[in-house]
Amino acid sequence: MKAVEAELVDLSISNLPSSPEDAGGWARRVLKVLVPIAMRASLIKEEGHYPQFSIAVARRPLVAAWESVVLLEHLDVTADVLAKLSLLSKAGMTHLVAVEEDGGLKLLGFGQPPEVIRMRLPRSIASSVSRFDLYSYVVVTVLGPQSLLIEGFGTELAFLHEGRLRTPAELPEPLELGFIARTCRSDSLLVPSWIDDSMKPFELRASQSLELLEMLARGAWFGARGGIFAFAAHVKRRSNWGMASCRWIARPLPLLQSRLDYFKAILAFVPKRDSPIKYLETRQKEAQSDAAVAHAVRMSKLDGAVLMNEDFEVVAFGAKLRATKPKELLVRHARNGAALDLRQKGTRHLSAYSWVVATDGRMAMVVSQDREIRVFDRSVDGEVVYWDFRPPLFE
Repeated sequence: MKAVEAELVDLSISNLPSSPEDAGGWARRVLKVLVPIAMRASLIKEEGHYPQFSIAVARRPLVAAWESVVLLEHLDVTADVLAKLSLLSKAGMTHLVAVEEDGGLKLLGFGQPPEVIRMRLPRSIASSVSRFDLYSYVVVTVLGPQSLLIEGFGTELAFLHEGRLRTPAELPEPLELGFIARTCRSDSLLVPSWIDDSMKPFELRASQSLELLEMLARGAWFGARGGIFAFAAHVKRRSNWGMASCRWIARPLPLLQSRLDYFKAILAFVPKRDSPIKYLETRQKEAQSDAAVAHAVRMSKLDGAVLMNEDFEVVAFGAKLRATKPKELLVRHARNGAALDLRQKGTRHLSAYSWVVATDGRMAMVVSQDREIRVFDRSVDGEVVYWDFRPPLFE
């Protein structure tokens, strides 16, 4: 166990975005203390259930930035304390809040984190904003026995699932998904002057497109029915678009644009976080983005696919995807993992894959009822491949 914990700490440290040396040293000290405690807490069975919770350690006691923080008497952070207080925390939503003190960790209370903690940033942006106090934090989320997600300084650092290390490198990078790479536009987002010059606007668009996929997958994953999300470039309302039937939306639902608006509000808020006007604008944009995603997830609960264009605008739902059954039913993994045999999968996988194969400029994500999540996409060489997909904060 200790070897796994040490490896997890080392991996997390190696994945830290470039930050001031003192911040990196602080993160290492915190993780060396917190990871073993969280690992032990994950194995404690309370009232028949293993605990699920998130604990955030702020570099400075930034309690004012947290929503409705309930203060506790300062407690030493131990496995037993975390297991007993896990009911106060909802993994990824409400965090236990602690600070480093006298070589250990002291629990301050619990509450909802600032919106900047709830949004994962591209690594190059995380490197640029790591100098701001609001990003100087480490979060460990316990998802089950020996299952920990570690985040910090605006990005994911490491993931341990049932004792096996899985790193962000196992997941697709935004521009590795052919559909996203081909539909990015360079004028999507104006980058503030304090962001690293190496970050290009189209990379921001790509990263937010991938995050939208994660949010949609997570929403459907928690539902009982799963769902299908289909994407195509240059959608025309009057064309059949490879569908037997669907329900068109009078006004497209702009998921990506609302997400980019929210991101811009955050980038404007971070340097001026004491501005109540900027704070209210950020919360308003966040609410609009979350509402759009939630609406799309609700649509996925109906029979058929949710259809979107290259701008991640929902244009129709309840779509019956129509395509000729392909001759080849063995789908190659995008990173040379195990091939997917569609003969052993259900109708959703087959229809999504057939629909993507039928023509260029398409992508489909399947969230099955057994909670498997796969994305079918066309690779650079034109072959349709699949990705295993793991949105953050999954069991």
